Amino acid sequence: MNDERTDPMDERTDLLMRALDGELDAAERAAFEARLADDPELREEWRRLSRAREATMGMRLRHPPEDVWDGYW
Repeated sequence: MNDERTDPMDERTDLLMRALDGELDAAERAAFEARLADDPELREEWRRLSRAREATMGMRLRHPPEDVWDGYW
């Protein structure tokens, strides 16, 4: 018999990423908020990920000069 178990950390990471990307429906979002209220570690991870997302969303990528590409490939 194949006993495939899902890693709780994978489920947690998936939940955090889906919440961060705004992919939770209303019921999932309510359940996520309840988990945040009950789990200080999850809350801290959520805080860190949210701050990282805020920081990276404001970044602008610079395009290198053309001569960089000449030697790249």
